[in-house]
Amino acid sequence: MKKFCFIVAFLNSSIFFSQQKWSLEKCISYGLENNLDLKELLIDEKIQSKEIKYKKNERLPIVKSEINNGLTSGFQR
Repeated sequence: MKKFCFIVAFLNSSIFFSQQKWSLEKCISYGLENNLDLKELLIDEKIQSKEIKYKKNERLPIVKSEINNGLTSGFQR
């Protein structure tokens, strides 16, 4: 009876804690999706491309224009 209880307990625990089998492709895709180094490199690449755009825009001339249409009446001193 003890053996029977042990076997039932073992089978129940193995059913609840069984691991999922993954294929090589699934392992590789999971690794690429959750790779922190790769994510950091992609973020660094985005930052560098934004910095390049900013540096290119710094070289452009600044154009300012102002129009003043004032009308005065009366005595001026």
